[in-house]
Amino acid sequence: MKIDIYVQGDRDLAVANSLSDSYLLKQSDFQLAGINLDESEEIPASVLEVMMLKKEKTFPLTLANGYPVLSGRFPQAEEIDRLATEGIEKPAVLVDRALSAVHFSTEKRIHCNIIVRDVYRSVVFYRTLFNQNPVKHKKDYAKFELEEPPLNLSLLQNEEFGNSGQGSINHLGIQVKDSNAILEAKERLTKAGFKFEEEVETAGCYAVQTKIWVPDPDGNLWEVFLVIEPEATQGCTSECICYQEMSQNSVGSVTENCCQPTTNNGDYQRVFSAVDFPGEKRIHANIITRDVKRSLAYYQTLFDAKPVKIKSDYAKFEIDEPRLNLSILQKDDIDDFGEGLINHLGIQVKDSEAIAEVKERLIQAGLNFEEEKQEACCYAVQTKIWAPDPDGNRWEVFIVVEAEADEGCGPDCICYYEMMQNADVKASVAA
Repeated sequence: MKIDIYVQGDRDLAVANSLSDSYLLKQSDFQLAGINLDESEEIPASVLEVMMLKKEKTFPLTLANGYPVLSGRFPQAEEIDRLATEGIEKPAVLVDRALSAVHFSTEKRIHCNIIVRDVYRSVVFYRTLFNQNPVKHKKDYAKFELEEPPLNLSLLQNEEFGNSGQGSINHLGIQVKDSNAILEAKERLTKAGFKFEEEVETAGCYAVQTKIWVPDPDGNLWEVFLVIEPEATQGCTSECICYQEMSQNSVGSVTENCCQPTTNNGDYQRVFSAVDFPGEKRIHANIITRDVKRSLAYYQTLFDAKPVKIKSDYAKFEIDEPRLNLSILQKDDIDDFGEGLINHLGIQVKDSEAIAEVKERLIQAGLNFEEEKQEACCYAVQTKIWAPDPDGNRWEVFIVVEAEADEGCGPDCICYYEMMQNADVKASVAA
């Protein structure tokens, strides 16, 4: 067994050497040495990998037979004894842990990536919808980071606007607790000249809701909604606005009277949500599926949560961390579901152990996933896993290791790959 303790500075080197003096005589085939990187001409690749993950918290760094096993402190006597007697076959999980380079207020937040034809046009729309400027704006990319609701939304320009995935996101939404939030969104949209449609105390998706519907410039449908009554017998039929073809919002081409609300603000009455959830808002995603039971198996595994509502053609998850209302709607003729294209959805985390936890659940459930480690994409460096749901809707669980990078999202990026499928998910997992 060979143990190397990498340090920076003479003081820490003296500590490492004292450990070496104490343990060198215990076994003839056991070696322990301190190495001062300040005096080294070459840094091993395994040390560089840990430095990229943990940065200033890397040292002291202990390697056993070349594998990283401890970072940020010196090993204890019992830890050295255990390594000497038991050996080591792979790096310790502790060293693979990383902390986010981007700060946000929750432990997790939903991420959504939307393919657009024109980033500028879409930025105008989303700046209006969320009442916030993007934190990053490139010629082919833009990113919004919202605190309320917690969301990382990125826009990726693809002028061909081809089919980059097989799944279908029916619509996305912002669930609120106070109808004033809907009124505020209406006023912003009206002032900016965007079209929207309104529903007041309407039964659909097995609940009674008040909401506005507003398509983005590429036809991706968003709603801002309030649940008035949490239970209703009405599902989502072909007459529901979810399936209706709405007029797209082309920035700068709005007619004078197209944005008038269906109710007069003078008759407006404030109401509060019948459903409680953390925070003031949360993201909602609606996904069309061919088989609700099959999709239930996938999403129970992905979020480690059980649905709060299950019907023959519908299911709903209410997740506190990350804050999300996710509904799944069964539609047999899934070929024609709208003009928009959601590239993928994701969960952004602050600690890479959260990625490891999801990986373990996916492995136990027999689900496929792909992994990327410290890859530059979308103008940041990230570590992540990709896992498509049974209908091809792609989800990622990711951590930002470096907040800035020069690389965007080119044709070689996994965002555009045809990924393996999880179409053989067994419905029994959802039981």
